[in-house]
Amino acid sequence: MTLPSHTRVGEDEIEIGYWIGVDFWGNGYIPEAVRRMQRHVFEDLGCSAMWCGYYDGNSKSKRCQEKCGFVFHHTEADKPCALMGDVRTEHFTRITKKDWEQRVQKARNTVIFYVHGKGGNAEEGEYYRRFFPECNLYGLDYKTNTPWETREEIRAAVEMLTKKYSDIILVAGSVGAFFAMNAGIENAIKKAYFISPIVNMEKLIVDMIGWANTTEEKLEEKEIIETDFGEPLSWKYLSYVRDNPIHWDVPTEIIYGERDNLTSLETVSAFANQHDVRLTIVENGEHWLHTEEQIKAIDDWMKRTTKENN
Repeated sequence: MTLPSHTRVGEDEIEIGYWIGVDFWGNGYIPEAVRRMQRHVFEDLGCSAMWCGYYDGNSKSKRCQEKCGFVFHHTEADKPCALMGDVRTEHFTRITKKDWEQRVQKARNTVIFYVHGKGGNAEEGEYYRRFFPECNLYGLDYKTNTPWETREEIRAAVEMLTKKYSDIILVAGSVGAFFAMNAGIENAIKKAYFISPIVNMEKLIVDMIGWANTTEEKLEEKEIIETDFGEPLSWKYLSYVRDNPIHWDVPTEIIYGERDNLTSLETVSAFANQHDVRLTIVENGEHWLHTEEQIKAIDDWMKRTTKENN
């Protein structure tokens, strides 16, 4: 069914409108649908521009249109709103085919580089794809578990990605964030998003030595000490992190659970202050942010920060 446009639309232009129930707000359904419609309109129908609009005060619709590349064009007052039976002010936005093609090309030249935490896998990165529409995704299943070995795997992956893409966005969790920062790849990373990151491995190892009721002297003597909590202590590992301090100069967002048992709030806050990183704290969150409420917190954080950094 074809309806008349709300505003002045050229012969080879088209207007789109949408509505969604309150219960479904915040899930990204409308932006996804609009992007698919844009592809159809510009690639299949060959239109030169797409229009959209929002009534005055509808900030959610405004943000949705901005997210999809629409740019404010003009405002019209005294527009009849048949659905509500009143008259409103409507703001109109527009995106041209050229601007859409540039956005798509930029996204295609960007890759999301996912580095998982302990026990994770590259497939977990698929969860974050929806926050970066049109971008490519590369998840690294590293095979080693020491920073001096994993560093080489990460460097090789980044070297490969820089040959294919103009921008790399890093998403990493827990020890994966430490491994990534240790790899010396900061010059290749445009932006980073860390979930429950290990930001001070030396502090963590020293804490673990205390948890194991042993000392650094004993660890140096034995080189490896097995523990009751399943994490062996390594003198070589501790020595490595002391000899190779983290340098990180990348615009970074961190989400952190305030009850994280591996990294204290004091430690992550010190890292954030030192490296000019923005820190988001999940109330009552653990190191493994896994409950329904905590997963929603991650979703809200990703939606907010990716929008602000777009």
